[in-house]
Amino acid sequence: MFIVRGINILGCVLLGICADRARRKNGELAKSVWVYEMAACACAILSTMYIYTSNPQVATVLKSLLMAGVDWLLLLLMAFTQRYTEQFKEVRFIRNAMIVYASLDTLFALANIWSKQIFYVEITADAQKQIYYGSWQYVRMMHSIYAVGIIAIMLLTYCIVILKTSRFYRIRYTMIGLAFLLDGIASIFAVRIRGEYNLSFVFFSITSVFIYYFSLCYVPNELLQKTFALLIQESNSGIICFDNLGRCIYCNDVVKELCQIGEDLGTIERQYRKWYTGNKEDFVQSSIIYHTAYGGKTGKDRKFEIVVTQLHDEKDVVVGVCFTFYDRTKEQEKLEYEQYRATHDGLTGMLNKEQFYEETYQLLHKYSDESFYILYTNIESFKFVNDIFGIAKGDEILCRQAASMESYGTEKVLCARIQGDHFAMCIPESEFSTERISDAIQKIEEEFTSNVFHLRIYAGVYEVGDIEEPISIMCDKANIAGGTIKNNYQKRIAFYNTVQLIQSLKEKSIIGEFECALNKEEFAMFLQPQVDVKGQIQGAEALVRWIHPEKGVVAPGRFMDTLEKTGLVYKLDKYMWEKAAQKLKEWKQKEIPYYISVNISTKDFFFLDIYETFVQLIEQYEIEPERLKLEITETTLMSDFKENMKILGKLQAYGFQIEIDDFGSGYSSLNMLRNIKANVLKIDRDFLVATENEVRDQDILQSIIVLAEKIGMSVIVEGVETKKQLEMLIGMGCRLFQGYYFSKPLSVEKFEEFLNSNQHEF
Repeated sequence: MFIVRGINILGCVLLGICADRARRKNGELAKSVWVYEMAACACAILSTMYIYTSNPQVATVLKSLLMAGVDWLLLLLMAFTQRYTEQFKEVRFIRNAMIVYASLDTLFALANIWSKQIFYVEITADAQKQIYYGSWQYVRMMHSIYAVGIIAIMLLTYCIVILKTSRFYRIRYTMIGLAFLLDGIASIFAVRIRGEYNLSFVFFSITSVFIYYFSLCYVPNELLQKTFALLIQESNSGIICFDNLGRCIYCNDVVKELCQIGEDLGTIERQYRKWYTGNKEDFVQSSIIYHTAYGGKTGKDRKFEIVVTQLHDEKDVVVGVCFTFYDRTKEQEKLEYEQYRATHDGLTGMLNKEQFYEETYQLLHKYSDESFYILYTNIESFKFVNDIFGIAKGDEILCRQAASMESYGTEKVLCARIQGDHFAMCIPESEFSTERISDAIQKIEEEFTSNVFHLRIYAGVYEVGDIEEPISIMCDKANIAGGTIKNNYQKRIAFYNTVQLIQSLKEKSIIGEFECALNKEEFAMFLQPQVDVKGQIQGAEALVRWIHPEKGVVAPGRFMDTLEKTGLVYKLDKYMWEKAAQKLKEWKQKEIPYYISVNISTKDFFFLDIYETFVQLIEQYEIEPERLKLEITETTLMSDFKENMKILGKLQAYGFQIEIDDFGSGYSSLNMLRNIKANVLKIDRDFLVATENEVRDQDILQSIIVLAEKIGMSVIVEGVETKKQLEMLIGMGCRLFQGYYFSKPLSVEKFEEFLNSNQHEF
């Protein structure tokens, strides 16, 4: 009796543990197991209470509840079986029929508590429980048949699965099926025995534990071994293991292919013993990591990280060594690629700026007894190549120049792309040749020059004196030298000297002060009168002067070239345009009827929307567009003739007067006069000086004046300095003049004073 009671209590505890652990697992199967284990635990508790009670009425109640509980427990078992075996899963009829029967049987069991028509429990004289059956024997018999029948169906299900499933998994179904068989036998005996103890609940408890373990925990050991071996074989990593005697106990295909050993492991064992003898003392407790590279059958090197791991037993004795080969080829290639990108130019493959500086420094110190030159090249107006022909053409030119420079290369020659179209070379004096460099440049120029664009490459050379001087400074000096021949089409190479450095420092000073000076309005508008043939002032040209706080009035010749070169001129031009517009508004309010001509530079077209800027000024200051005349040089027009003429056409349509400035100093031709639809033609003073004493040139100048008048263009001649020049121009038919003969450029205040005096008539 005590043994049975102990088994019941143990069953309750085990079922509770199984239910709790099943609750913590995920998945529908785990949920099904948890519900069943909870129900089984509840039935086990009722069974234990039934065993311990000595009250016949209570015993009858508990026995009735157990009868109902078995019905629902079998229902949950069937649900688990269908999910676990995947058999009859979609057959809902079985479940529905079991629910109907369990419900009816539960009603009879509950009714038995009061009626005692199925059975009742009595306590005998020796304190034993005796079960007596009532008149509803058919209910009891149906209950027994139902229980045995359901167990038989589930047992049959497991037999089918055992026959169909893999050998690895048969034990999982066999053990649960065997438990059901014992449940069935115990249930049959329980029907025939009316004693106090029902062993069927003991077997139900055992079955419940089996269900939890084999459905949620058990994995076949052989399956683990097979899976482990499969993972090793399919892995990209190589694994080779040796025992404590140096015998190879495992070697996968990756290592065999890597070491080209085939099935003969003798060679690798001998190599291992030799290696282990020399390195035995290096690893005592921890693993050791080695890096190496091997060539496989493909002939291509593969980079491997080899991890050496010692295997110990429970007494920490080394029982073997395992080598794991991790293929790091892709990582190594990626690292090498990133290192290459960090030191080389992506387009040309040449050294980049930083790497060139570093390697040049090392080269100069390695051959400190030799003399070297730094060559620095630049492509003039390279931006136009990209704009006109496209980036692909620009890249082609850069790659062609890179190839030409690298063909010069020897061990002591370094080449690099510094940035954009700027290249640099470090060349020993013994290999330096201006003729060779000039010929190479000429060859590239001729290769890419066309009727549309003339490629121009200029180079500066700096002779290295102090090898401790920063390489970047050396390159800057070579670049300064090249900049001195930027507009000299007869030379391709220029050498650095100190005069160039002084000029460069001046330019850097101008650039450094420009922004601050512009913000402080240190740039002032000066006006030079434009006079008609009657000596009356009609307007003025706006000219800029820098009122420097230390240097005084600085003429534009000292800073305009620098601003043009750096592209900063557009900021100054915009500033001057606004000053002119402000003054015209003031004159309008005072009813002063003069105009002001302002200059447009080449860079303005790149950095500004010319049309929108001038229209905005007109609208902002409420002035007439014909009062703000726009001067543009021939050179500026020809930088992008078609697009620039389109913009000027829009400005003329709005009401602006367009003046062609410096005619005769650049691309002057009759064809240009035909294509340019301007309002005013300004003849350059140099053209005037050249024709003053030459009859033939005077005839040409007069013809230009007459032709301009005939095509509707007014003519202004600049640089008139003598009465003789004025009389000559009047005789040629010119009607507007500008020059020192009338007045030098004046500050706005002095210009207005000049207007109010009697000196403004000539």
